[in-house]
Amino acid sequence: MRDDPLLDAPTDPDQLYQYRGRGEVPLHRPWNQGDIVEHLQVRGGLVLDLAMLVAHPCSLRKGNELRPALAVAEVVEQRVPASRWPTGFYDYCPLPGFEQLGGRPRAALFHHLYTVDSRELHAGSRVAALSDYGAVVFLQRWIKHASRVTVKPGEIQDQIQPVLTEIALQEEWCAAALAHEAAADQPRPNDEVIAVEGAAFQAFLGTGEDSLRKQLEDPVLRPRVQRETLRESENRYPAP
Repeated sequence: MRDDPLLDAPTDPDQLYQYRGRGEVPLHRPWNQGDIVEHLQVRGGLVLDLAMLVAHPCSLRKGNELRPALAVAEVVEQRVPASRWPTGFYDYCPLPGFEQLGGRPRAALFHHLYTVDSRELHAGSRVAALSDYGAVVFLQRWIKHASRVTVKPGEIQDQIQPVLTEIALQEEWCAAALAHEAAADQPRPNDEVIAVEGAAFQAFLGTGEDSLRKQLEDPVLRPRVQRETLRESENRYPAP
């Protein structure tokens, strides 16, 4: 990561993505800032070929449920030369490697913002989810677009790591729940398991100053929360 006033840029497009491609984003992965969806109908009836969720995860969801209305940025055809990432194109978050989904370079355009009803979002329509590093790159460019202020990547990483850790833990929790459910004589539908056990995860983290969720904010306590969450998941959903 850069420590100078220039914006960060990946050395390899794969660094930006946790998942990329149709059918690659697990259905049980919680929705997150930077998720990219295809064929999304926004308010007013317009259908965007590709759109990116731009709100912070705490603004996207309340507990385990998506909020009724969410903001997205249109993903448009736009090539951003690698040499210009650090010094220009501040209205865009370049998305290299998306040629496989349409044959042309893509970028999220920050001043093409729309509101979408969350009922229009379907987990199976996601075609990419950003990596932790990709989230930092996105946020650095988003802040630069809105304020022309450059925030160092490390500062952004420190602020968002608690919620990124929470998302990863919920994904692992629900994966264990789905594997356990699949071995049942009469397994519940996957979407029901994801909804019910995702809510159970949120309840396990709790709220308040003494909660595990609060402890995720402390980098010293964070590994302990991760261990406790894994232990609880293994107890609730023993491997078949």
